Amino acid sequence: MNVKEMIATMQLIGSSVRNLKLSNAFVVADEMDQWNKKIDVEYEINELYVSEKKNIGSVMLHIVLEIDKDGQEGISVELDMDGGFSFIFSEEKNNDEKKAEMEKMLSHNGCATVYSLARAFIVSVTGQMCNGGTIILPMINIYELNKHRNK
Repeated sequence: MNVKEMIATMQLIGSSVRNLKLSNAFVVADEMDQWNKKIDVEYEINELYVSEKKNIGSVMLHIVLEIDKDGQEGISVELDMDGGFSFIFSEEKNNDEKKAEMEKMLSHNGCATVYSLARAFIVSVTGQMCNGGTIILPMINIYELNKHRNK
């Protein structure tokens, strides 16, 4: 099937790590599944750029991961990752309608995309800092994240 007919109206144009803080008090990271883990995820939608030729928006994801063992200081990762997206709209939409749709798409699809990139980044980084393993963030339900965020 021709993919050209299925291309989404929102496309990732780039991502960047804006902030990264790492700490590891363990020499060997074994049996991590038995450690205490706390993961916080938040996001914000940055300024939206809307014109006749370009529609661009970005979402900044903030992830804090803390792992300890028996109350001892352990591993912490703080990551801010930004994802930039372009949007294609039909010509009959005005700028306010475009911005509203962009915000909705960024809060769902944009967050899911950047979270996936952040998960892969954290696997890579923790593989270098954790002798004996990597840290894989769980998949999250972005719909539930938005429900809790909007309370």
